[in-house]
Amino acid sequence: MEIRMDKMNTPKLRFKEFADEWQEKTLGDIADFYKGAGLAKEETCPDGQIRCVRYGELYTNYNEIITTTISGTNLPKNKLFLGQVNDILIPSSGETSIDIAKASCVQASDIAFGGDLNVIRTKSDGVFLSYYLNNSRKKQIARLAQGNSVVHLYSSQLKGLGLILPSTQEQTKIAKFLSAVGEKIDLLEQKKKGFEKYKKGVMQAIFSQKIRFRKPDGSNYPDWEEKRLGEVTNNFDNKRKPISSVVRSIGDFPYYGANGIVDHVDGYIFDGEHILVAEDGVVDATKYSIHLVRGKFWANNHAHVLTGKNTNNSFLYYALQNTKFARYITGSAQSKLNSQVLGKIQVSLPVKEEQEKIADFLTSLDSKVDLINKELEQTKLFKKSLLQQMFV
Repeated sequence: MEIRMDKMNTPKLRFKEFADEWQEKTLGDIADFYKGAGLAKEETCPDGQIRCVRYGELYTNYNEIITTTISGTNLPKNKLFLGQVNDILIPSSGETSIDIAKASCVQASDIAFGGDLNVIRTKSDGVFLSYYLNNSRKKQIARLAQGNSVVHLYSSQLKGLGLILPSTQEQTKIAKFLSAVGEKIDLLEQKKKGFEKYKKGVMQAIFSQKIRFRKPDGSNYPDWEEKRLGEVTNNFDNKRKPISSVVRSIGDFPYYGANGIVDHVDGYIFDGEHILVAEDGVVDATKYSIHLVRGKFWANNHAHVLTGKNTNNSFLYYALQNTKFARYITGSAQSKLNSQVLGKIQVSLPVKEEQEKIADFLTSLDSKVDLINKELEQTKLFKKSLLQQMFV
């Protein structure tokens, strides 16, 4: 692969064995257009004998390539529109014009396509076209859509969409390369989900005490004790500062709110290791935001700031993730967790040595997830860079 900048109708990044200039065409020049057949949600099920795609699923479940489907149907074939390998699907209706500009290439035969789907059948490489349409031509497709509360996109509009295309051989090579990068992203996402699921199961077992750590000599640690959070933590809510009292400039220190970092500022109030718990309903009351923060930072008046008293902060951070905060909140228009109630929340605590073992183990799992996530984000950035340079 090499970088080329000598011709207007060639991409910046190109496989070196190809030299021909890309050709201007319209989508209507290279494709025939069809429409999917009506397929109501109640006519589908996960284990239906004939696999199918409904238009709403195109937004949420599929990217450029569809090899397997999440839905099936048991309707007779004569009531369905059955697709072919290499067919490209684009929604014909949706809520916004940019959402409707979404293409996916089907890589399996005899999949039923529901209504409100434009079906594009072409001898060009469908995977290449899906990547191309979703990136270089997304805004142009969005401009073709018509409507207000519901937008529509018709084949008569898509036929005139301008394209600049390489030979089919070059299309296929680009498609295979991008598909390989996409497969790596999929594998990393599956790996991340697997570790997260494993961690969730382990945490449930640890904090229900189905799993216990042992002393170095193999003997048991003492039973866990019930304590109030106010007994085992210091609360520094009196130091919190609202955003209006902080110099709002890009600085070296994070400024935390109820749901995480909201700014970076000059200076800091807190230093060390602290646990931040959301005070109000900025986030879902059943899933209160909890952060373990190390180092120098500010916090606003939407986050309780705690640190352990002879208690491992990392252990408390993980223990509080299992806490059902919904039972402690007050208020209706805006849910709130005040400091007095927070201090009365019961937590189960082992002795500090077992706390540390639990914290170290769970931290090691988080580190593995972080490494996977870092690789995942780097691969996504690499893919984004390729998509910006490999099309015209």
